[in-house]
Amino acid sequence: MLINLSVAMFQTGKHFWPFRPNNPQHRRRFVVKVYLQFVLFVMIGLFHWVLMITALDTWTVWLVRNHSTALLLAFVMGIFLFLLFSLSRQMRSLCFLNWLTTLVIVEFLAQPMALLIVRTDLLFLLAGFLIVTLVVVIFTLLAAIMPCDLTEGGIFFLILFMSVFVLSVYCIVLFQVIGLDWSFYIFSTLFAVMVMAFLMYHVQCIMGGRITEAELADDKYAALLLFYEFVALFMLTLYWRPKMDHVPTRSTWNPLNWSHLNN
Repeated sequence: MLINLSVAMFQTGKHFWPFRPNNPQHRRRFVVKVYLQFVLFVMIGLFHWVLMITALDTWTVWLVRNHSTALLLAFVMGIFLFLLFSLSRQMRSLCFLNWLTTLVIVEFLAQPMALLIVRTDLLFLLAGFLIVTLVVVIFTLLAAIMPCDLTEGGIFFLILFMSVFVLSVYCIVLFQVIGLDWSFYIFSTLFAVMVMAFLMYHVQCIMGGRITEAELADDKYAALLLFYEFVALFMLTLYWRPKMDHVPTRSTWNPLNWSHLNN
């Protein structure tokens, strides 16, 4: 699916590494813009997630218990807006509209994460965040300096996606029906490998000088792709958390009673 979403963003043409010979300054400026926006989106997400489990922990528990459906719908709406944004060149080219849509997509991805982090301790959240950040930095640098052109392997990535998708569904069903914990670890490993492969693919497209490269006007779209891949890896770290038993039910929850959070 990520390969199909990237078609509108990437154009084909053989060029020398690391930048196109006719516009090296434009390509460098584009790369800087993409990663500055990517860092901005990650910082917005981290700000939301830390705030949810510190200053707004009472409100977050109440929100999850009473409005979980709304959070799920917001996540689905964010995916839909991202698909629309990826397919509409006009939306990506309008100055005000592209920034507004981008920030709405980021919010619709960051806010529903309350469902996953409500039972998370701040130390666990920051540890998972730092691990994912380190992984993303390492594979970004690896993709940027490696001589192998991953953008030539569109069919390979499609086969990889389909294979991982089928195996992941099988592992999730085993985990849910039979209760085999190791099946989730297999799913996590396969999913992480697939996401990191797509991350390296997109990094090479952003850097340019490959068979397929990002268009210079699609900096926000490229930053959103990297942000989605970062969040996908970060969500995997939220599995190793305490159970949600300490969160009060709707019938016993009183937003004015702070003592519930200490039980």
